[in-house]
Amino acid sequence: MSENPSVNKGFQVFGGTVNTGPVAIGDNAQVHTGQSPVELVDAIRRLLAARDDLPPEAAEVTEEVADELGQETVDKGRLARLLDTLVKLVAPVEPVATAVSDLSNAVAAISS
Repeated sequence: MSENPSVNKGFQVFGGTVNTGPVAIGDNAQVHTGQSPVELVDAIRRLLAARDDLPPEAAEVTEEVADELGQETVDKGRLARLLDTLVKLVAPVEPVATAVSDLSNAVAAISS
């Protein structure tokens, strides 16, 4: 298979600012965040267990995320909605919010 040198397989930005998490560009590109979504869910569980300043719904939604990730076929739409909800619930607490953001990035990397 010959490649066409005029085809851009990179990432170009012309002005402005780009803020992004893990990015993979090109044929068969993959992102590896270093931790699996399951490991990140476990980390979030531990962080939530150590806090009493977050609503109990945060733990409930975390369990729903874990359940969805354990399905043979993950419902990506439902998972995205659950993660959006979880982000809102834990936003006031930086360490937990960072862990949820890492989980969102890891899920995005495996589901693309």
